[in-house]
Amino acid sequence: MAAGEQVTTNVNQFTVKVHHQFQFKDLQITSQEVGRAMNLSRKEIDGFKPMIEAILSDLKSADGLECGMIIFPVDDLGTNDWITVDSVSLAVGKTIKQKLSGAQVIAIFICTAGSELSSLPEQLMKTENYIESHIAETIGTLAVEKLANKLHHQILPNSGLNFTNRYSPGHCEWPLDDQQKLFSLLPDNFCDIHLTESLMMQPTKSLSAIIGLGATVKYEKDDCKYCDYQPTCNYKFFRKTQIADYQNLATSNP
Repeated sequence: MAAGEQVTTNVNQFTVKVHHQFQFKDLQITSQEVGRAMNLSRKEIDGFKPMIEAILSDLKSADGLECGMIIFPVDDLGTNDWITVDSVSLAVGKTIKQKLSGAQVIAIFICTAGSELSSLPEQLMKTENYIESHIAETIGTLAVEKLANKLHHQILPNSGLNFTNRYSPGHCEWPLDDQQKLFSLLPDNFCDIHLTESLMMQPTKSLSAIIGLGATVKYEKDDCKYCDYQPTCNYKFFRKTQIADYQNLATSNP
């Protein structure tokens, strides 16, 4: 799919490892997308367009964007709110556990927009370029979501199985403390991402999640209704981007 692609399969242990590397320009982020992600009106987007496009242009050659996943068999999808993957128990909670019901395997995946995109907002803030910093922050978040969409909606369909939405530690009832357990299932510094002592990912513009794959699981276009933060969520645009990427994939691969 992209330069730097690595795929490792172990049939005996039913594990699959996938790793992709990208450049920022591969994501084809537009000033309109950035403006909408900032909750700007059309008129406001037009006003900020030169500033947004200048930052996008500066980032065109940025690299270090990576995404990868490892697929494991499910050890246990019992009656409680836990799942067990490769002998590691994850307290995903009732809602996520229900959505994973019927999964034959679990994909654990992470992706990062890289150190350049992650550090740019702080650099701009230090030079008192506050608006540019906010724009760069939005671009970084949009970039990592688009990377996740590439992995989710372009790579996973090739597995031949149905797949669920992606779920991350800290969402629904899944405690953030499980981030460490999730990373224990991945090779050290997989995709050049590591955890700090406070369980934050470095680079900061990174994302981790699990996805269930199986014959009976399904992807829901509207799963925001299950989230406790839905009424005040600032990430609705990114959810719409995920749905749009899914629909574009379905159109291009009938």
